Amino acid sequence: MPYMKNKNRKPRSGEHYESLLKAYEREPSITNYVRLRRAYGAHGIIGKFLDFDPLAIEAELKSFGIDPLLVVRALDDDENERDESIDELAFRMMECLVERNKLEEEGHTHVQSRRIAISDSLVDFLIVAMLETFDGIGDTALSILIRERLCGQNPDYYKDLLVFRQRRKALALAAVRFPAGKISIRKIAKLMNVEPSTVSRWFPAGDFQKQVDEFRKSIDAFRLRGEAAGGLEEG
Repeated sequence: MPYMKNKNRKPRSGEHYESLLKAYEREPSITNYVRLRRAYGAHGIIGKFLDFDPLAIEAELKSFGIDPLLVVRALDDDENERDESIDELAFRMMECLVERNKLEEEGHTHVQSRRIAISDSLVDFLIVAMLETFDGIGDTALSILIRERLCGQNPDYYKDLLVFRQRRKALALAAVRFPAGKISIRKIAKLMNVEPSTVSRWFPAGDFQKQVDEFRKSIDAFRLRGEAAGGLEEG
């Protein structure tokens, strides 16, 4: 029976509803979405899947001439700021695709996998992320279908975001709990309840201590700015 004609949907409560909802949250596949929606109607209760921070792929965006702050504005909740930025970002991605086509016509190979030119996966991911910002689209079947077809439920760029967040958490924890001196990955792993090898994978360049020191400096600089501002107010 088509969803819109299903007049026997159950109220959104109870163990069965919670079970289906949690199943979708764990694995936001179209199979789990269809089960939830057919039984209870899912419109308006499914949150954004791509809560994306462009800083997670800052270097890659910049390599293609895309300003990460432009992506931030394109994913903003402010409609006036967002809509203009979406148009600008979409146009810049089109320019990148034109540049890629030119490279391929000149005989260059593997330009996407070598990240010489923008990849289809990045373009598709950003399209989905931008679509999800629109009211009335972000939690509909259309949005979920587009996501499934363009980038899937767990695209690589979303995985990059999760690693980025864990890496930032590890750095913040190390800088706050150990404000000076050398800190081992093993200690941070214990505090985060993960294996040391997991933390090591978050820092593939082997520069964990260097990044901790830089994070400490940023905290000190922020603290000094706050103290200076406080002194000006008192004066």
